[in-house]
Amino acid sequence: MERKINPLLIWIAEFLFPATCLTCRARRPRWSSSVICARCASQIIPYQGSYRALVPEIDFFHAAGFFQGPLRRVILAFKYQRKAAVTPFLIDFFVRTCSRPLTEIDCVIPVPLSWWSELRRGYNQSKLLADEIGRRYGKPVHRGCLRRRWGPSQTRLSRSARFQNASAGFRLSRSHSLQRLNTVLLIDDVCTTGATLRACARLLKKAGVKRVWGGTIAQKVGDFRVRKGS
Repeated sequence: MERKINPLLIWIAEFLFPATCLTCRARRPRWSSSVICARCASQIIPYQGSYRALVPEIDFFHAAGFFQGPLRRVILAFKYQRKAAVTPFLIDFFVRTCSRPLTEIDCVIPVPLSWWSELRRGYNQSKLLADEIGRRYGKPVHRGCLRRRWGPSQTRLSRSARFQNASAGFRLSRSHSLQRLNTVLLIDDVCTTGATLRACARLLKKAGVKRVWGGTIAQKVGDFRVRKGS
């Protein structure tokens, strides 16, 4: 039998320990699944539909929103302030804005971090996103098939340098588990130029994957040129 929470206890909890918006610190309902207030949520600019990338390595690309405003602040907290609890909120947004059903994929593959970055941050944020999607849709998550080689961070490189760095920055670790997969979702938190997704997708296709979907929570404005796809 389901037990109901006493409304008085809810009021006391709200009074003593008010929940606040992650981005503006305004009060928000404690029992809401959102980590931000309604005002900040209204400022998030989603993509208008999904897109197919203008690159041969990626068969379908979807970013949930633009990397600016409240969404940018949530992602930065997720990456650098150990706010792993925002994972369901980010995946809710990703799923809600994606035009293709994730039931079509065979597995989820997170973009790997270097061991040093993962140690410093406490986790790989892309793994958390992949695990959440896998749990919701009952899909396997292949965490170890891609490895990142040592190299400079992408965040401080120019556009042309990003492509060169990304091309040499990854390797396949366990390709045998990918040979019979039709469609995989390659997930990351932010897309800037698309260099990382392209480099990883190229390796996955060499391993035998037929179709690679690229997915990110956010895309930096104007960096990854895409067109509407069917």
